[in-house]
This record gives sequence, structure tokens and C-alpha cells, in this order.
Amino acid sequence: MYLKNKNMKRFILIGFTVLFGTLWINAQSSPEGKWNTGQHNTIVEISELDGEWKGKFVSSDNDRVEIGKIMLKDLKFEDGTWKGKIYSMRRESWFPAELKPEGNELNLEVFAGKRSRQVTWTQKS
Repeated sequence: MYLKNKNMKRFILIGFTVLFGTLWINAQSSPEGKWNTGQHNTIVEISELDGEWKGKFVSSDNDRVEIGKIMLKDLKFEDGTWKGKIYSMRRESWFPAELKPEGNELNLEVFAGKRSRQVTWTQKS
């Protein structure tokens, strides 16, 4: 197919660039996988199911951890960061969180009111 209109060519080129650039960014920064939280050998698996990203406990040496329980929910990729909610077993409530995958580490920032706490999880191989 030959396009005579230069503006149409540019429009199509920009469209493909945006589409594939977005797909590449999402693929490069996905939090998908199994992560060691660093506490009681607790492993959380983050995955996409039916269009929703969630994290659930898959193993732990802590007897209080309920295996299979969702502890990350409403995860969405916005402005270069994964945002969602994380469950605090100690406080028995959900808190806003930001997740930033960087290699084999997942940096989490959890917000509670005016304060925040930063935690790093390590990817389990």
C-alpha cells in the first residue's frame, strides 16, 4: 500500500511508535513473578488474572500468613509506576502503595496518612 499523503504517513508512524513503545515499557517494568518479602521467608506471587494484577501469599514460615490470601490488589501501571493497595496484617487494613521493579528487586513505597515506608523485595528464582 502506497500512501501519498505525508501527514498520513507520519500519523501512522507515530501511532505504531506509541503503541509498541507502550507495550515495550509495560513488558520491561512488569512486577510479575515470585517475590521474597524478607520476613519469615514469605513469598508473594504477583500475576495478571482476567485483566487484573494481584499479589497473593504462596508460602511462608509465619503461621499467621494465610497461603492464597490476596495481599496486593488494584495494581495499575500509571505514569511509569505500578500503583495499587497492599494489605497490612498487623493493622488489618489496606494502604496505598507504589511498586517499582528494578532488575531482581521490587521497591515498594507504602503510604499511611502523611507517612510512608519503603521496602525492597527480592525476586525468587
